[in-house]
Amino acid sequence: MWDQWTSHPAADARDFIANLKPRLASADPYNRLVQVIAGDQKINERAKDVSARELVLWYRQNYPTDFMTLTPDAKNYFNNYVNSRASQYPQNINGIMTNYLNSKFSTTEINYNATPVQAVSNLFSSATSGTTNWVLYGAIGLGLLILLSKK
Repeated sequence: MWDQWTSHPAADARDFIANLKPRLASADPYNRLVQVIAGDQKINERAKDVSARELVLWYRQNYPTDFMTLTPDAKNYFNNYVNSRASQYPQNINGIMTNYLNSKFSTTEINYNATPVQAVSNLFSSATSGTTNWVLYGAIGLGLLILLSKK
């Protein structure tokens, strides 16, 4: 109980993030991404709102061109990581879930430097997740209808 009175998770998280940011500035995009994920994992669970907003979301807002260098796999890994973190906070206390989800790379950013095969794979994997299955099935059905009607 005494630990709760003397601990300051948000202040500790801000100190940690302040010390991490100079290292991020001098890192290449891949190592910057790795350091953001590792840093987020080190921050106390009681300060995840600070981490989501002041580290993860801050990273995406302050390094908006990193997607041009990162591989599609690295960007997908990051998105899976933030999806996982966001799902742990469905109550969205202090905007944790929102900040994590707003940090994700868009499909366009993921496919920026993808090969055509990777781009199709990324499109298919994003189209088959969540509630968009009906769109995928509808597109396939429409495509089949068009193909069959041309004969």
